[in-house]
Amino acid sequence: MKLIRFVTNLAAHGGAGQPVPAKRAMPEWFKHAESFYTTAATSDELRPGLKECKPYMDIMMSGYYLVWPCDVHVKIAEDGSLDITWESDKVGQIIAERPKEMGHTMPRPYGFAPNHLVFAGMWGWRTPKGWSTIVTHPINQVELPFYTISAFMDSDEFWGAGNIPFFIREGWEGTIKEGTPFAQIIPVKRESWIMAENDQGLAGTLEAHAKIVRDEKRSYKRTMWHRKEYN
Repeated sequence: MKLIRFVTNLAAHGGAGQPVPAKRAMPEWFKHAESFYTTAATSDELRPGLKECKPYMDIMMSGYYLVWPCDVHVKIAEDGSLDITWESDKVGQIIAERPKEMGHTMPRPYGFAPNHLVFAGMWGWRTPKGWSTIVTHPINQVELPFYTISAFMDSDEFWGAGNIPFFIREGWEGTIKEGTPFAQIIPVKRESWIMAENDQGLAGTLEAHAKIVRDEKRSYKRTMWHRKEYN
Protein backbone atom coordinates (compact mmCIF):
# COMPACT_ATOMS: atom_id res chain seq x y z
CA MET A 1 0.00 0.00 0.00
CA LYS A 2 1.34 3.45 -0.94
CA LEU A 3 1.73 6.30 1.55
CA ILE A 4 0.68 9.91 0.89
CA ARG A 5 1.97 12.33 3.52
CA PHE A 6 0.10 15.56 4.23
CA VAL A 7 1.85 18.40 6.04
CA THR A 8 1.03 21.91 7.26
CA ASN A 9 2.72 24.69 9.21
CA LEU A 10 1.29 24.10 12.68
CA ALA A 11 2.59 27.41 13.98
CA ALA A 12 0.71 29.29 11.26
CA HIS A 13 -2.47 27.24 10.91
CA GLY A 14 -2.72 25.01 13.95
CA GLY A 15 -3.66 22.03 11.79
CA ALA A 16 -6.93 23.60 10.60
CA GLY A 17 -8.53 22.06 7.53
CA GLN A 18 -7.12 18.56 8.03
CA PRO A 19 -7.45 16.65 4.72
CA VAL A 20 -9.64 13.54 4.83
CA PRO A 21 -10.13 10.43 2.70
CA ALA A 22 -12.88 11.24 0.21
CA LYS A 23 -14.96 8.25 1.31
CA ARG A 24 -15.35 9.83 4.76
CA ALA A 25 -16.88 13.06 3.45
CA MET A 26 -19.46 11.98 0.92
CA PRO A 27 -22.24 14.53 0.25
CA GLU A 28 -25.64 13.85 1.80
CA TRP A 29 -27.31 13.36 -1.57
CA PHE A 30 -24.93 10.48 -2.31
CA LYS A 31 -25.42 8.91 1.10
CA HIS A 32 -29.17 8.84 0.47
CA ALA A 33 -28.93 7.70 -3.14
CA GLU A 34 -30.69 4.49 -4.12
CA SER A 35 -28.95 1.15 -4.41
CA PHE A 36 -31.94 -0.30 -6.25
CA TYR A 37 -35.12 1.19 -7.67
CA THR A 38 -38.36 0.32 -9.42
CA THR A 39 -40.47 2.28 -11.86
CA ALA A 40 -44.22 2.37 -12.43
CA ALA A 41 -43.69 0.18 -15.47
CA THR A 42 -41.44 -2.30 -13.65
CA SER A 43 -42.82 -2.25 -10.11
CA ASP A 44 -42.14 -5.97 -9.67
CA GLU A 45 -38.50 -5.73 -10.70
CA LEU A 46 -35.64 -4.21 -8.71
CA ARG A 47 -33.05 -2.50 -10.88
CA PRO A 48 -29.54 -1.45 -9.82
CA GLY A 49 -29.42 2.24 -8.92
CA LEU A 50 -26.79 4.93 -8.52
CA LYS A 51 -24.86 3.26 -5.71
CA GLU A 52 -24.57 0.07 -7.73
CA CYS A 53 -22.72 1.92 -10.51
CA LYS A 54 -19.19 1.05 -9.42
CA PRO A 55 -17.33 3.40 -11.82
CA TYR A 56 -19.42 6.32 -10.50
CA MET A 57 -18.95 5.29 -6.89
CA ASP A 58 -15.22 4.71 -7.34
CA ILE A 59 -14.49 8.21 -8.62
CA MET A 60 -16.58 9.77 -5.85
CA MET A 61 -14.58 7.91 -3.21
CA SER A 62 -11.13 8.13 -4.79
CA GLY A 63 -8.30 9.99 -3.12
CA TYR A 64 -8.53 12.69 -0.50
CA TYR A 65 -10.29 16.00 0.06
CA LEU A 66 -8.79 19.32 0.96
CA VAL A 67 -11.51 21.01 3.02
CA TRP A 68 -12.43 24.54 4.01
CA PRO A 69 -10.75 25.23 7.39
CA CYS A 70 -13.52 27.52 8.67
CA ASP A 71 -16.89 28.99 7.70
CA VAL A 72 -16.56 31.33 4.72
CA HIS A 73 -19.23 34.01 4.14
CA VAL A 74 -19.95 35.28 0.64
CA LYS A 75 -21.95 38.46 -0.02
CA ILE A 76 -22.46 40.68 -3.03
CA ALA A 77 -21.48 44.26 -2.26
CA GLU A 78 -23.51 47.28 -3.41
CA ASP A 79 -21.12 47.83 -6.32
CA GLY A 80 -21.61 44.22 -7.43
CA SER A 81 -18.23 42.99 -6.26
CA LEU A 82 -17.73 39.93 -4.10
CA ASP A 83 -17.38 40.44 -0.36
CA ILE A 84 -15.78 37.32 1.12
CA THR A 85 -15.04 37.08 4.83
CA TRP A 86 -14.23 34.43 7.41
CA GLU A 87 -14.14 34.43 11.17
CA SER A 88 -11.50 32.20 12.62
CA ASP A 89 -8.47 32.57 14.83
CA LYS A 90 -7.10 29.37 13.29
CA VAL A 91 -6.24 30.79 9.86
CA GLY A 92 -4.91 33.97 8.29
CA GLN A 93 -5.41 35.22 4.75
CA ILE A 94 -6.89 32.16 3.06
CA ILE A 95 -8.56 33.78 0.02
CA ALA A 96 -7.19 36.32 -2.44
CA GLU A 97 -8.22 37.61 -5.87
CA ARG A 98 -5.78 37.57 -8.74
CA PRO A 99 -5.46 40.63 -10.98
CA LYS A 100 -7.64 40.54 -14.08
CA GLU A 101 -4.53 40.28 -16.27
CA MET A 102 -3.72 36.89 -14.75
CA GLY A 103 -5.35 34.13 -16.79
CA HIS A 104 -7.56 36.59 -18.67
CA THR A 105 -7.86 34.23 -21.69
CA MET A 106 -9.07 31.32 -19.56
CA PRO A 107 -12.81 30.75 -20.06
CA ARG A 108 -14.82 31.10 -16.86
CA PRO A 109 -17.06 28.19 -15.84
CA TYR A 110 -20.57 28.87 -17.14
CA GLY A 111 -22.77 30.44 -14.47
CA PHE A 112 -19.88 31.61 -12.29
CA ALA A 113 -18.64 35.11 -11.50
CA PRO A 114 -15.52 36.15 -13.45
CA ASN A 115 -13.48 36.88 -10.29
CA HIS A 116 -10.32 34.77 -10.43
CA LEU A 117 -10.00 33.73 -6.78
CA VAL A 118 -7.38 31.57 -5.11
CA PHE A 119 -7.47 29.51 -1.94
CA ALA A 120 -4.19 30.02 -0.11
CA GLY A 121 -2.62 26.62 0.29
CA MET A 122 -2.40 25.51 3.90
CA TRP A 123 -1.55 21.87 3.31
CA GLY A 124 1.06 20.22 1.14
CA TRP A 125 1.32 16.54 0.31
CA ARG A 126 4.06 14.22 -0.82
CA THR A 127 3.61 11.04 -2.85
CA PRO A 128 6.09 8.20 -3.44
CA LYS A 129 8.67 8.47 -6.21
CA GLY A 130 7.04 8.24 -9.64
CA TRP A 131 3.58 9.25 -8.38
CA SER A 132 1.88 12.56 -9.16
CA THR A 133 -1.54 13.86 -8.13
CA ILE A 134 -4.57 15.16 -9.95
CA VAL A 135 -6.01 18.17 -8.14
CA THR A 136 -9.58 18.91 -9.15
CA HIS A 137 -13.04 20.06 -8.06
CA PRO A 138 -14.77 17.49 -5.81
CA ILE A 139 -15.91 15.16 -8.57
CA ASN A 140 -19.63 15.10 -9.44
CA GLN A 141 -20.43 17.65 -6.73
CA VAL A 142 -22.02 20.21 -9.05
CA GLU A 143 -24.22 21.51 -6.21
CA LEU A 144 -21.31 23.33 -4.55
CA PRO A 145 -21.41 27.15 -4.87
CA PHE A 146 -17.81 27.27 -6.05
CA TYR A 147 -15.81 25.60 -8.80
CA THR A 148 -12.19 24.54 -8.27
CA ILE A 149 -9.83 24.56 -11.25
CA SER A 150 -7.99 21.32 -12.04
CA ALA A 151 -4.24 20.71 -12.14
CA PHE A 152 -1.70 17.89 -12.34
CA MET A 153 1.14 18.12 -9.81
CA ASP A 154 4.34 16.11 -9.51
CA SER A 155 3.96 15.80 -5.79
CA ASP A 156 6.89 13.43 -5.37
CA GLU A 157 9.17 16.37 -6.23
CA PHE A 158 7.13 19.35 -4.99
CA TRP A 159 4.94 19.32 -1.91
CA GLY A 160 4.65 22.99 -1.06
CA ALA A 161 1.26 24.42 -0.13
CA GLY A 162 0.48 26.38 -3.30
CA ASN A 163 -2.52 28.51 -4.24
CA ILE A 164 -5.51 26.77 -5.82
CA PRO A 165 -7.75 28.84 -8.17
CA PHE A 166 -11.54 28.76 -7.89
CA PHE A 167 -14.68 30.67 -8.90
CA ILE A 168 -17.87 31.53 -7.01
CA ARG A 169 -21.29 30.86 -8.54
CA GLU A 170 -22.66 34.06 -10.05
CA GLY A 171 -25.19 35.80 -7.80
CA TRP A 172 -24.67 33.36 -4.92
CA GLU A 173 -24.64 34.56 -1.33
CA GLY A 174 -24.33 32.40 1.75
CA THR A 175 -21.93 30.48 3.96
CA ILE A 176 -19.58 27.71 2.90
CA LYS A 177 -19.40 25.56 6.00
CA GLU A 178 -16.18 24.47 7.64
CA GLY A 179 -15.22 20.97 6.48
CA THR A 180 -16.82 21.32 3.05
CA PRO A 181 -14.59 19.58 0.47
CA PHE A 182 -12.71 22.14 -1.59
CA ALA A 183 -10.51 20.00 -3.85
CA GLN A 184 -10.07 16.30 -4.55
CA ILE A 185 -6.53 14.89 -4.52
CA ILE A 186 -6.06 11.67 -6.52
CA PRO A 187 -2.63 9.99 -6.71
CA VAL A 188 -1.68 8.67 -10.16
CA LYS A 189 1.42 6.84 -11.32
CA ARG A 190 3.47 8.62 -13.98
CA GLU A 191 4.03 6.43 -17.02
CA SER A 192 4.54 6.97 -20.75
CA TRP A 193 1.53 6.17 -22.94
CA ILE A 194 0.85 5.84 -26.65
CA MET A 195 -2.59 5.76 -28.25
CA ALA A 196 -3.83 3.02 -30.60
CA GLU A 197 -6.43 4.97 -32.59
CA ASN A 198 -8.85 2.14 -33.41
CA ASP A 199 -7.68 -1.22 -32.18
CA GLN A 200 -9.87 -3.74 -33.98
CA GLY A 201 -8.37 -6.47 -31.85
CA LEU A 202 -10.78 -5.27 -29.15
CA ALA A 203 -13.81 -4.94 -31.44
CA GLY A 204 -15.05 -8.44 -30.80
CA THR A 205 -15.58 -7.79 -27.11
CA LEU A 206 -16.72 -4.16 -27.39
CA GLU A 207 -20.45 -4.90 -27.44
CA ALA A 208 -20.11 -7.70 -24.89
CA HIS A 209 -18.54 -5.29 -22.42
CA ALA A 210 -21.20 -2.68 -23.16
CA LYS A 211 -23.88 -5.22 -22.20
CA ILE A 212 -22.08 -6.16 -18.99
CA VAL A 213 -22.47 -2.69 -17.49
CA ARG A 214 -26.24 -2.96 -18.05
CA ASP A 215 -26.48 -6.54 -16.77
CA GLU A 216 -29.10 -6.80 -14.04
CA LYS A 217 -26.89 -9.40 -12.35
CA ARG A 218 -24.14 -6.78 -12.11
CA SER A 219 -21.45 -8.79 -13.89
CA TYR A 220 -19.02 -5.86 -13.87
CA LYS A 221 -19.14 -5.71 -10.08
CA ARG A 222 -18.80 -9.47 -9.69
CA THR A 223 -16.14 -10.25 -12.30
CA MET A 224 -14.19 -7.11 -13.25
CA TRP A 225 -14.33 -4.54 -10.46
CA HIS A 226 -11.35 -4.05 -8.13
CA ARG A 227 -11.75 -2.40 -4.75
CA LYS A 228 -9.80 0.83 -4.29
CA GLU A 229 -8.38 1.79 -0.90
CA TYR A 230 -7.70 5.34 0.31
CA ASN A 231 -7.28 5.56 4.06
